[in-house]
Amino acid sequence: MLKLDIETIVEPFVSKKRNINLVVGVINGDLHSILSFTGFSEPSSSTPDGDTLFEIGSITKVFTSTLLSILVEDGQLELKDFIGNLITKYEHLPRNITLESLATHTSGLPRLPSNLMKSAQKDPENPYAAYTIENLDEYLRSYDGKNVKTLGTISYSNLGVGLLGHILAHHLEMSYEEAIVSRICNPLTLSNTRITLTDEQQARLAIGRSSKGQPVKNWDLPTFAAAGALRSTANDLLKFLAANLKPNQTPFEQAINNMHKIRCEQFPPVEGIPKLLSGVMKLFPNEPLVLTQHRGIALGWFITHLPSVQKDVYWHNGGTGGYRSFYGFVKDTCTGVVILSNHANGIFEMLNKYSVDTIGLKILEKINSNN
Repeated sequence: MLKLDIETIVEPFVSKKRNINLVVGVINGDLHSILSFTGFSEPSSSTPDGDTLFEIGSITKVFTSTLLSILVEDGQLELKDFIGNLITKYEHLPRNITLESLATHTSGLPRLPSNLMKSAQKDPENPYAAYTIENLDEYLRSYDGKNVKTLGTISYSNLGVGLLGHILAHHLEMSYEEAIVSRICNPLTLSNTRITLTDEQQARLAIGRSSKGQPVKNWDLPTFAAAGALRSTANDLLKFLAANLKPNQTPFEQAINNMHKIRCEQFPPVEGIPKLLSGVMKLFPNEPLVLTQHRGIALGWFITHLPSVQKDVYWHNGGTGGYRSFYGFVKDTCTGVVILSNHANGIFEMLNKYSVDTIGLKILEKINSNN
């Protein structure tokens, strides 16, 4: 029955997508399952499965926050540590920029550094590839944190989490990827969660597609690796979901439990482009696929309430040039969903009720309405 419910939710979405490969992974108690979907495709297209690799984009941020929590629980760092005390070149920055504020998007740092555009223009299809740590440091040297309206509120920052990854890697004296692999992937046997792929893994990487289904470049994020550079599979991400649902079965139980505490509930006023998009969406009235209420943020996890089933969902999503992903769970019912797609969003899709995010939340709503 659940398989049919998921197919009913997903198929109206994929049926309109040329060359889409989409994988749904589900945890419902002790049951783990994988469902694969394709849209109308080229004859050479293969059906994805639980071992197909995708760029997971900003779901990487949850791994970064997990690494932070492990190091805190080990006594190596504290959430309240000012980053200038950890790396001297950042000691001029405002003291509110702590490890916790970076992981919870409350530091006041902007979404992206203002000098990113110059690097992005070198290859607009791979916009982060040319941005270096020297570029980041150049931006931060001029940052004073004055007149920041978002300080202390949840204001999404790729810059902040990218910076957090550098600090954690510096502390461990290894690269960000080496830190994630050694401290998280190896203990949880996540053998396909990597930035750098082997030839065999590269052959299993789904081709990233534009909103029209055309191949696009993969993204490289050397300086913002901690914000979005990981690739993974549904099978690996189900293991990571299981670790969050049953921390007592992992080597770092308390570190995971510490991540689930809500840490901020305040969002800034909607202004600028988000306000404009909100106005545009009102011109296209459409019943939402799922009703939600914002709750706040934990350590790396956003928290959304599903009023129809009275459950809180811990979740994160991700997007790169040719991929979209969703990752969420309801802790008290031991249910979770992973969705990996090799298809970008179009502008009109963003105004519609269907997206990878809303599908993921709808599946969780459906599972919990049956429990």
